[in-house]
Amino acid sequence: MDILKTALFFEGSKKFPDNVDISFAWDLGLPRDLFTEAQTHQIMVESGMESKETAIRELKGFDGETLQNELDKIEKQNEMSTYQMDQARKQIPDISL
Repeated sequence: MDILKTALFFEGSKKFPDNVDISFAWDLGLPRDLFTEAQTHQIMVESGMESKETAIRELKGFDGETLQNELDKIEKQNEMSTYQMDQARKQIPDISL
């Protein structure tokens, strides 16, 4: 933070802004292969080596409330799919002899 305070001083700001969340990240400048990353995470989730939460966090960069909202959406979609499958099963005629 000292570097940031110094930079702000030279820019003419006398006070460091309150409630500022600053993070620094290193980017190698190389393009991401999202398809391969997604496949890797899928394999790890399906084999039980990784959670969906970790996969989403690493693939999409979600965290906190955004991550929880995404997990809730996925859970809701899975519930709807289960319901729809149950309804479809009920539509199959009984052909037992």
